[in-house]
Amino acid sequence: MATAKEKELEGVDCDAAALEGVRAVLRARLAHMCDLRAAALEWEDIEGVHQMRVASRRLRSALRDFDDLLGKGAVPQRRLKEVADALGDVRDQDVALAALEKVRKKAGQGGAEGVGLLIGEREEVRARARERLEAVIAEAPLAELREKFLQRLERVGTVGRQKKGDKRKRVTKKVVSFRQAGRKVVESRLTELREFSNSLHHPFDVEPLHEMRIAAKRLRYVLELFAQCWGGRLTSCSREVAELQTSLGELRDCDLWIEDLGARLDRHREESEGQDADSLIRLAAIWLLNHFTKERTKHFRGALARWHKWETGGFFERMLEVLGEERSGAAEVETVAAEPTPAASNTPTD
Repeated sequence: MATAKEKELEGVDCDAAALEGVRAVLRARLAHMCDLRAAALEWEDIEGVHQMRVASRRLRSALRDFDDLLGKGAVPQRRLKEVADALGDVRDQDVALAALEKVRKKAGQGGAEGVGLLIGEREEVRARARERLEAVIAEAPLAELREKFLQRLERVGTVGRQKKGDKRKRVTKKVVSFRQAGRKVVESRLTELREFSNSLHHPFDVEPLHEMRIAAKRLRYVLELFAQCWGGRLTSCSREVAELQTSLGELRDCDLWIEDLGARLDRHREESEGQDADSLIRLAAIWLLNHFTKERTKHFRGALARWHKWETGGFFERMLEVLGEERSGAAEVETVAAEPTPAASNTPTD
């Protein structure tokens, strides 16, 4: 059975005009995200929210990658962001709760009790986030989003009919193939990632490392998307990038914990002293701060070692060599010089 990622390119001709493949990919990604709605609302299994969130990220990432082909404001994105944000709010608490449950037994008698109190706080936050998610991805609004998205997608790239008496000439122009568009996007995402490499020389500068993680994720997505256009030869590259993304992702989680715990300890010192519950939370926060500081170092070292291996082992050169093996030739299409289509310019952004 084909996976969701494999289904994205079912029936796509990598040598055909890029816009045909882009439409097919976006339809598949939208359908996959919407099909995960029921799973996301099954609270007993937190993987449903995770899967739908990843699907929404892949869809929005593809829209960003194909922005030049689609045109600004071509398809609605405001509601997609709302869905992604609601899924992210729930997922963030799922991840935090799983992390707290994992370390609770290691925290010792006093620390474990305080971690339990922190778990209770997070569960309340998650309950509110779940209520919002239920509203955002209810059947009616999600169906409306899907219908509007598909309608606007079909209008992208259409050319108005030539009016009677219109003397503007038909012109023949070359358009890039789906494979050629893919090469451009992969090279752009690779360049973006490499531009953040200096952040690994500054381990305590948090935000550039966070941006590098996002760049790695975007590169991984396009490598997975276009792998079939190069006979799967980009698949091993995408796996390597996924490993870097994982290290940087774990590093980011540690940074968020460290920031949150530090702020909590600051507030505790200013607001309350001597209360049993507060003392237990303070003890747990100190233990957790120590734990996540150690974990952060481990994940940073993993990311740094992998990048060094790439730079000294010719990883980037191999990837670019594969990309250079694309078939030559571009499709020729006949079109009419005309005013911009509504999808490309006059339609308001959703």
